[in-house]
Amino acid sequence: MLEVVPKIVEVLETSIRETDIVGWVEDSSTLGVVFTEIRSGDERCVQTILGRLAACIHRAVGVATPVALTCQVYSHEEVKIPAVPDQVHAKAAAASLLT
Repeated sequence: MLEVVPKIVEVLETSIRETDIVGWVEDSSTLGVVFTEIRSGDERCVQTILGRLAACIHRAVGVATPVALTCQVYSHEEVKIPAVPDQVHAKAAAASLLT
């Protein structure tokens, strides 16, 4: 099984966008990919990405090689700081967000 790992890494690195990140979660056993700019709850988009990756991986290593793909979606919501007229109020508003 370890002989297919370099092929899988190559497939992932060449299949993702420039803004996405691939790396080891657990050395030589679990690879992770961070796909940026995917909205939480966009199940169709996630399934499309997983389907395309699975197809690319199976073409590279063969369908008989067991490869598991799982997906976890984490949402990053923007924090907006309200407009404040002066620096004192701006510092107080920023500090209140940290507590």
